[in-house]
Amino acid sequence: SLGLVVFGVSLPSRSHHNRITSLPARISGSTSSSASSIANVTDVRSALRAWMQNVIATKPGTHSVSGSVVDEYGLPIAGARVQSGTHWTFSDQNGQYLLPGLIDGNRTLKISSPDHAFGNASVALSLSGSNLPNQNFSAVSFKITKMTRNVSGQVILDFVGPPNSTFEVRMSHDLSTAIFPIVVTALNAPVITSASGIGQAVVAAADITADTVFFQIGLAQ
Repeated sequence: SLGLVVFGVSLPSRSHHNRITSLPARISGSTSSSASSIANVTDVRSALRAWMQNVIATKPGTHSVSGSVVDEYGLPIAGARVQSGTHWTFSDQNGQYLLPGLIDGNRTLKISSPDHAFGNASVALSLSGSNLPNQNFSAVSFKITKMTRNVSGQVILDFVGPPNSTFEVRMSHDLSTAIFPIVVTALNAPVITSASGIGQAVVAAADITADTVFFQIGLAQ
């Protein structure tokens, strides 16, 4: 039995103007059978919902790429974007990232960050039947290797840094004041490092207005 609910209603006479004289309610059949049926339907729906959520989360037939993102000192970089095709994610506060939902095959993994440059910003990899951990990225910084001044008063800065990266030279006459970018010429035009990460910048003599100056080289903002 499905436990049908039957309402007993005494039909009013005309003189009572549709006044209901009684409204008893009773359950016909077994209430335990009805409750059991409802519980079974609820269990099935819950199980189906959990299965669908698992399918969405795990994406059967796909795999993930994971790893870490650190700066030149080995410290974690948060908020770096890691992407392969239309799939992308960001590194967390610990510099860790997880990129799920990737199908097997040859893929390209790219990383970008507004404040860092990477020597291995694009990596070719292959997924085949399993997840691929330890795909790590390390940021690289610019380092001045030589600084000379010619007879015209120009300062020539030789440096190394990320390959094929647009850079800018910043200068300050006093470290207690703000350091500011200056216009420079370079061996390459536009102002970028070579494919091997080597760069050179020439600072005009007119910008050197003190006996002591401080230079800094970084990614162009």
